[in-house]
Amino acid sequence: YVIVCMKFKLSSELIEAAGKHAAQRGMTLEEYIQEFLGILQDEQAKGNVDLDSKSIQDALQTYSKL
Repeated sequence: YVIVCMKFKLSSELIEAAGKHAAQRGMTLEEYIQEFLGILQDEQAKGNVDLDSKSIQDALQTYSKL
């Protein structure tokens, strides 16, 4: 396992949207965020996204709308 420590701020609206999407998928918010961070790391490894706070917020906002 690789442990990555990231710190970023998310709006309450974004957390709420992620929570709703997680519930629709039968997941906890924690599981949802873990899945999202795994996808984000995969995309970062491919060079498709940066791991800065703005990129993470944009990606989560897009992911939560799926």
